[in-house]
Amino acid sequence: MGQLDQVRTYLARAALEPWLLPEALWQMREALGGEMATIERFDKRTASMKILGTDRLDLIAIGREAYESYYHKVNPRHPLLLGSPQGSLLTDDLVGDDAVLARDEFHVDFLASHGLRYFVGSPIVQNADLFVAPAIHRTPAQGRVDDEEARLFMSLMPDMAHAIAFHTRINEVPADGILADVLDLFADPVAVVDRDAAVLFANGAMRDLFVAGDLVRIEDGRMRSNGPAMSDALARVMREVLRGARSVGAELHRGNGFGPTLLRAVVLEGDRGRGFGSCEDRLVCLLIDDPERPDWPGIERAMAMFGLTRQEAAVGMQLVAGRAVEEIAHRLGVSRNTVRTHVAALRSKLEVRTSLAVAARLGAVNGPFGCR
Repeated sequence: MGQLDQVRTYLARAALEPWLLPEALWQMREALGGEMATIERFDKRTASMKILGTDRLDLIAIGREAYESYYHKVNPRHPLLLGSPQGSLLTDDLVGDDAVLARDEFHVDFLASHGLRYFVGSPIVQNADLFVAPAIHRTPAQGRVDDEEARLFMSLMPDMAHAIAFHTRINEVPADGILADVLDLFADPVAVVDRDAAVLFANGAMRDLFVAGDLVRIEDGRMRSNGPAMSDALARVMREVLRGARSVGAELHRGNGFGPTLLRAVVLEGDRGRGFGSCEDRLVCLLIDDPERPDWPGIERAMAMFGLTRQEAAVGMQLVAGRAVEEIAHRLGVSRNTVRTHVAALRSKLEVRTSLAVAARLGAVNGPFGCR
């Protein structure tokens, strides 16, 4: 798993378990370079600033009170954040050159005392009531962000926006349907079930997993496991939820070269369960972090562009990942002859002569997609 993919994985988990947010921020800062990462929330109704999260609790413990009570008011970045549309990129280039920063009260009296100077940030929530903005802060030696670092930062902002939805809209605005909208954007398979495992909601990734049928399936409206490992994991997490646990995880090992799969259950308290029916029992959000899950969006793109069947596209994805016929057969649970048949069909439909050419063409269209 690449470093940015690892950041996205932590952000997806942090959406359900906010205590993971500092780790996600640290992962993001490590990937992009910097000294500290923060998420700020400004309430426009009360003109109050709050730091929602950081990966440097030591620095925040020293400067939080001063920043939230005064220095955000003289922070030259603050009016930029207030006036910028959601999803825009903000850097020190919009504030001024180093000579301007050297005369600014916020930079001289506050940032310099913590060894900081530069930043990159973006408002990921911007409405009439509030703005929420993640940022990475850098030392004078680290310098301003370059174009590539800014691009990588912005590529993570959609995942960050999903992660902090619980901090903003989900926890604070009891509105039906919001949670479902957020969960449907996750790359990880997520389902909301009741105590009997009746599925009240499944996001797109989970629905794809049901179609594949190798881990879980829908039967009589309930989530059912395929295989003893998944069955045991699902039984364990649901048992702990019924005993009163608010969050529990179970790792399952399927063997045969597959990486571990994490099944996580998080109880939806209060208004977060609204929109999924009037059931008074505990509703549970189940998330599956499966490193072997296919890249379904990539498969769908390949199917649409080249007229491939789902199995042909799945085989093509494995070729892009650099896997041989025998390994592809093992991973997809089909015979080697079946794989060879699909490869031949791929060569014909893509009008190329070799498997390497199939992989190159699909990779060029979809990017470096493949099993995670």
